[in-house]
Amino acid sequence: SSVEPHRSNSLPQGVVDPVVRALRAEMAAATTVVLMQRRNGGLRAKPDRVSEERLEAFEKSLEEMRKLRVVLRKYDTNKSNKLEEDQVKKLLTDINKGQEPSDTELSFIMKLCDSKCNNNAIDLSELKTAIQSWKSYLRHKDKIQASLEQFDKSG
Repeated sequence: SSVEPHRSNSLPQGVVDPVVRALRAEMAAATTVVLMQRRNGGLRAKPDRVSEERLEAFEKSLEEMRKLRVVLRKYDTNKSNKLEEDQVKKLLTDINKGQEPSDTELSFIMKLCDSKCNNNAIDLSELKTAIQSWKSYLRHKDKIQASLEQFDKSG
């Protein structure tokens, strides 16, 4: 059976997403190394175990990328392959069990995480950081607020 190439919703048919293309090339190279090691009886100085661990880590990375792409597609309602502020707000609201972020919180996440492309949006390369940052902020929100009240005398 043939495998359908992965395509982003915003790319023309037959064009493979550059991120996916790069990941496939890296995976192919790692697989080639492992197969050559097995064929040649393994490396003399290092066992195959190292390469197997690398492959497992790479497969985990691919799976994480797939999950992030699913999240991106869910919230990217205009198929721009990035999340604009209103779409990020919906994502953060869903993560926070229906409670919307304040304008200040949303602005904070946008400025913090839109660092790679600096396009006033969160793209795939920034999405993981945005999700992790928001979850971390939510876990520590009360401590942050208490510290601000204690030390911020300017109001």
